[in-house]
Amino acid sequence: MPVTTKIYFDTRNEIRKKTNDYPYKLQVYCPDPKGTKFFQTIYGATVEEDQKLSASRLSEKLQLLKTTLQDIEDKAAEAARKLNPFSFDDFVRDFIKDNPHFDQARIKVKPQVTDEKDFDFTEYYDDFPILKEIFDPTTIGYAYQLIIRKKIVWGKIPTAYLYQSSFVSLRAYGGNVRFQVITDTYLKFYTEWMKKGGGGRKKENTKTTIGMYLRNLRHVFNYAATELKIINKEKCYPFGRGKYRIPSSRNVKKAFEPGIISELYAYQCDTEKPWLKKAKAFWFFIYFGNGMNPLDICNLKYRDIKDGLIIFERAKTEETLAEDPPVITVVINEDIQATIDEYGNKDRSSENYIFPFFEPGMSPLQQYKARQNFIGFINQWMSEIFKDLGYEKVKAGAYEARHSAATAQILGGASLLEVQEMLGQIDPRTTKRYIDSLPITIKRAGAARVEAFKKSLENHKPA
Repeated sequence: MPVTTKIYFDTRNEIRKKTNDYPYKLQVYCPDPKGTKFFQTIYGATVEEDQKLSASRLSEKLQLLKTTLQDIEDKAAEAARKLNPFSFDDFVRDFIKDNPHFDQARIKVKPQVTDEKDFDFTEYYDDFPILKEIFDPTTIGYAYQLIIRKKIVWGKIPTAYLYQSSFVSLRAYGGNVRFQVITDTYLKFYTEWMKKGGGGRKKENTKTTIGMYLRNLRHVFNYAATELKIINKEKCYPFGRGKYRIPSSRNVKKAFEPGIISELYAYQCDTEKPWLKKAKAFWFFIYFGNGMNPLDICNLKYRDIKDGLIIFERAKTEETLAEDPPVITVVINEDIQATIDEYGNKDRSSENYIFPFFEPGMSPLQQYKARQNFIGFINQWMSEIFKDLGYEKVKAGAYEARHSAATAQILGGASLLEVQEMLGQIDPRTTKRYIDSLPITIKRAGAARVEAFKKSLENHKPA
């Protein structure tokens, strides 16, 4: 799908005070990587004038405006076609900048980035203090910093956070040590330290956390050996056969039984706490939406709605995801439609986000924080609802809604392959883990079914 351009009459914001009208903007949509940006022209009109532009006979003023806007749109499309691959920064630099048809006061041209050294990390310093440090090239901190810089440039913000957390934990244990210091014995003692709550935590660190941190460290070693060439893996590598083995765990996904789902659905939220109603609405949006990922909800646009369906590509949240992300289809039921009607953006232009979590022009860091706020909102207030229902200390957030949707499909007779497609998962082993979330009563019933043959034996016992 090519880059598309069109003129957009923007009445979303307040009227322009100087001209007492609304501006025309150039809307540019790029499908890969997916994104939409608006560039304000110097032209505007009243609502009445804009409505007249579709008429066959126009005044000289409106005819000139219509011709000018069409010319801008055509030349923008031509400029976009010449960029291969397309990037918004190049488009601004080549077409928007110094173009007399556009409001130059609103145009910001980023310096051309050809390497991590050209990237402006200023926005990221508060969240990633590791970027401001100076490390000895023989230490793990040096490689960690370079990897984190690369992840940020690529927009892999969650992964960058994980690498920083890994380094902070390892430094809290033994400092920013040289690679040669980290042996299999060193990692064994680090693991025990983490299990006892090392790093200032009030409770023990889980195998999942320890495993994530040490898989990051293993990549740091490989990066230092193959890319930076500052260590020799044959002499300095604590992982592998006969050495340290990273702990693994099966993260059992918690899902709710149908009875609890029914109880939750019937729950009447306090009218003086509208945030509870909103949290519940989005919890069930995930549940009815095939266990839709919160990031995908943030990314949804009105163009994804077609014939009573929401059809979208799963967001590339991890580098391990396939080049062609899965296409997911969700049937819009009355609950999903009600959530869109009540909490969605009122401007339903095809390229506008359905929900106001993301805005055009957001940086990857801003999008990450917006997504985390959305998840945190659901988790916080759904916990309050479940507490009011009598379920104390129960995790009842966004991901429990996702797991519950998958479990409901399995209980309803869907195959693992069908659930895998529904969730947009690449690895079938990931989908299999949802079996572990089946209610214990269902597992007992399953155990009883495999023992059913015993009853026939009892009927044939010798007298």
